[in-house]
Amino acid sequence: MKKTLAIRGGMALIVVIVIIAASYLYERNASFSGQSAISDLLFQIREQDIRLDRDVERIISFRLPHYDSLVQSGKQLQELTAAAARQQRLISRNYPPAFSDGLFRYLDTLKKKRSFIERIQHHIALVRNSFLYLPGLIEECTTDDSTPENRDLLNRLVMGVYTHYLFPDKVLISDIRARMSDIRAHSLAAGNLLQHVEITLGNTEKIEQLKQQMDSMDSDEQFVELRNLLKEYSLRDDRYSVLLGVILLLTVLLLLIWLWRTLERLDRARRLAEQSHERLQDAVESLGEAFALFDRDGRLVLNNQTFIRFYPWLKGLLRPGVTLEQIRKWNAP
Repeated sequence: MKKTLAIRGGMALIVVIVIIAASYLYERNASFSGQSAISDLLFQIREQDIRLDRDVERIISFRLPHYDSLVQSGKQLQELTAAAARQQRLISRNYPPAFSDGLFRYLDTLKKKRSFIERIQHHIALVRNSFLYLPGLIEECTTDDSTPENRDLLNRLVMGVYTHYLFPDKVLISDIRARMSDIRAHSLAAGNLLQHVEITLGNTEKIEQLKQQMDSMDSDEQFVELRNLLKEYSLRDDRYSVLLGVILLLTVLLLLIWLWRTLERLDRARRLAEQSHERLQDAVESLGEAFALFDRDGRLVLNNQTFIRFYPWLKGLLRPGVTLEQIRKWNAP
């Protein structure tokens, strides 16, 4: 009886382990899908971040004639960062604090970066408009009696402004300031031009400052750190999965071995009991007298054929389990 209960308990334990393993595999699959989604989202954000940096460089250097690509990249980056922010609770629950905190710092950095880019875009627009007006302002300063020297001075001033915008340099700024002083010394009617150049230089300097501040933001380092943390977390999760799988497999194997050995012992005991019963039956049949064996509860265990010959009317009634009281009733006249 105890062995039967033990077998049932072992089988129930195996069923429980199988259910736990199935549940874990289901959760593991969901976790893997979530990790893949977060990883894809992170790399999409990084791709848009790189594209945004490239568009800023191209616009500053006039290699990009319009802002459409920059605006589109900024919009896509904003949508991706918003999608990542909406999963804050899920990320905080399923990932280590180092990764979740680092991710939201990275998103905050990108938000600030977009703000810098919008300001850079504003000042670039002002500079571009200034460049459109510079040729007309030079024409206003030059008259029919203007000397070639004066015209050359004005042209070199404007070329210096163009060059400084494309290749900011402190020495070049000093040269531009010197040329502006020369123009004032020659008493040229260039007040509007000089004022326009001052504004253009101010916007150019502001663009350079904003660009330096934007470049100083550690978005690249933050992304590399996040990528390494995600890789480390995935590897650690895989190791835990393999370890748990091995433990569950070994547990099931040990339980199966235990059940097999227990069933084997029970089968051996059953065969021994049958053999003992057969020997006992043979011994009882060899008796010349009528013989019937009852247990302590008065139930028939076995009898020989001589007993049936003595009581032929009980032939169809005698079977293991009938009580002595029943036999007495059947024998009653």
